[in-house]
Amino acid sequence: MTVKINFQIGKRWIVLPLFSGLLLTLSFYPFDLWYFSFIALVPIFLLLSVGGKVAGKKIFWGGFIVGAIFSLFLSFFTLFQFHWLQEAHLFVWLIKLMPIPIAIISGTIVGLIFLLYKKISFNKPVDIFILTAISVLIEIIQSNLFAGFNSGLLAYASHSLTPLLRLSSVIGVFGVSFIITLINSFIAFFIIRPDYRKKIIIFALISFAIIFLINFINNNYLGSDGDYQTAKFAIIQNADRGNVLGSVKNGELYLTYQGLIAEARYYKPDFIIYPFSLFNGYLADNIKNVANEGLKKAVLMDSTGLGKWIDKNAGFQSIFVNWINVVRNDNVYPEMLFWQGKNQLANYQKRDLFPFMDYTPELFKNIGLFTTSVDAQKAESNNLPVQINNIKFAPLICSELFHPELSREDSLKGANVLISIGSEAMFSDEIPGKWNLIVSQFRAAENNRPLVRANILGGSALIDENGKIIKESGFGKTGVLVGELNYKKSPKNTFYSYFGDTPFIIAIIIFLALCVFVKFRNKRISVS
Repeated sequence: MTVKINFQIGKRWIVLPLFSGLLLTLSFYPFDLWYFSFIALVPIFLLLSVGGKVAGKKIFWGGFIVGAIFSLFLSFFTLFQFHWLQEAHLFVWLIKLMPIPIAIISGTIVGLIFLLYKKISFNKPVDIFILTAISVLIEIIQSNLFAGFNSGLLAYASHSLTPLLRLSSVIGVFGVSFIITLINSFIAFFIIRPDYRKKIIIFALISFAIIFLINFINNNYLGSDGDYQTAKFAIIQNADRGNVLGSVKNGELYLTYQGLIAEARYYKPDFIIYPFSLFNGYLADNIKNVANEGLKKAVLMDSTGLGKWIDKNAGFQSIFVNWINVVRNDNVYPEMLFWQGKNQLANYQKRDLFPFMDYTPELFKNIGLFTTSVDAQKAESNNLPVQINNIKFAPLICSELFHPELSREDSLKGANVLISIGSEAMFSDEIPGKWNLIVSQFRAAENNRPLVRANILGGSALIDENGKIIKESGFGKTGVLVGELNYKKSPKNTFYSYFGDTPFIIAIIIFLALCVFVKFRNKRISVS
């Protein structure tokens, strides 16, 4: 039986990676067939688990095919929909063509890592865990390679499964990917190795008993404090891309869909959020203080004028929150502003700038490739968390959502609600917004904090501390998302908040290093 299976796999090997690449793609949005994630790696794992029956070049190309197919589709769904400033058409086409090098790089990484697995595997049940660990190592490498902007983590396919989301508060997204990959490994080895199926069943029972125990202890620890308070949010969405930004004439702001703010005000929320700039230009504390001639032309309002407009339209009863570029000391800062009527209560400056979107890297400036008209600056200082009444906000502006260390840092400083304002206006469809909403679910679950996700084009959502979406307004809808969010005044910090991904990554590296050591020590002993 085993010999026959091995022969068939060796003969028709190319079908398996093709099948895995297809199943992985279907597991993710826009298809969102999440249940395929638990079997998507089984075909390629079958190829890897047949011992020495398959040549190394087939292993490499099998891994290459899986990585290339998956990353090609994933990057195509986003990057080919990209558009930017008209003047930056060369940059736009470079972005649109990025799926090709991404597919080649990702495929090569997967192929090489799978070759490494063949070198260190023992042809014993422990290979189940080696294969799982080395597969998650691929995700870790790619996430670091793409500076954290990796929407292809297997964990993200499980965004609708609250128990797995909750586990990220201990083991992070890589740990959740490990669990899903481990299930794939058990299935593959159960099929291909009938000679030790009893051991596989025992290992599976022990593994999932440990996972269940960790989940049980964690839930009891985090759920023991039930001191909830409630805040009401009204998030404005505007699907009309051409009229998202208002215009300023003679110091007065005119917003095409100004009625949306009146609608939000009607519900008497604690917070009204307009998750974008209100006009196409810069805000300044005082226009007279702007010395830079180029910036003078782009600054359209000062804080006093905008405060009067907010007081008139949003009122004094609700805190008005928006995201805008602000000129301070002749520098531009992407900021999240908190207003109560005419008064600006607090401001948050973006801490982690995104190259090409927030600023043009010097290397590209030197060759004449500019992607921004004015470079934004990093935060000079932030008094975090931002406290408004009983809520201590951990703010995230746009790309900062992909930097989990920011949410962790703010949570440890006492933040009890995460607020993420973003826009995927540079993409023409809903997929990037949906992926960012999934990442938002994990940020909430990792830190045991509810999260407000506000996106001018959608989807916007209120997410509880377990990562579960309470209320959502999908992409392309114009209107106001109104809902209440429960939060704890002093929520407990999670294991992940304290330590991040470091313990899990170290455990993976130590385990694989130990396997390499034992493998080559045994080889030296057998030779001698």
